[in-house]
Amino acid sequence: MEEHETTGEHIFHIIKTSFIVAKISLVTLFLTCAAIKYYRRYKSCNYQTVILSIYILMLLTLLAMDLSMKIIPVFFVLVLGANYFNFIGFWLMVRNLPKIKGRSLRRRTMCYFVIMNILYLAIVIMAFFEPFHPKCTQEKAYPIVMSWASFLFVINYFFHCVVNYNMEFFIKPIEEEQ
Repeated sequence: MEEHETTGEHIFHIIKTSFIVAKISLVTLFLTCAAIKYYRRYKSCNYQTVILSIYILMLLTLLAMDLSMKIIPVFFVLVLGANYFNFIGFWLMVRNLPKIKGRSLRRRTMCYFVIMNILYLAIVIMAFFEPFHPKCTQEKAYPIVMSWASFLFVINYFFHCVVNYNMEFFIKPIEEEQ
């Protein structure tokens, strides 16, 4: 009976690993195509191309880690880095919006961007202190800083939703309100 369970678990692991490899390969292919198109369109390496290239490297590193040794600090850096590049990508899009609508959106979201940068920096600093190191122990199976990094991703997601839902407010020229 135990031998059958071990075989079943092994087959499930192979299926799961195959699915992960296929999914990451497909996403990497899409990101690579997008980076190449941005590069060809602008005839130079712009921030979109750089961010897409960084995402590709992060995904391939995560894939390599999943198939080999799992190093929690590296996983922490990759998760926090991916979250931060997602945040920076949004900030760069807002920063490059044209005219009055873009200026209004930048002014209305500046406080959010400053606070989020401080929070990302705080997590990086806290990761260097002993009780918060990104490592698993017998007492802690999941490092606290990993939870904090995930929480910042959730905050960023909800802020994107708020901006999207209230777009008229965020792009309305500030001069019209006074």
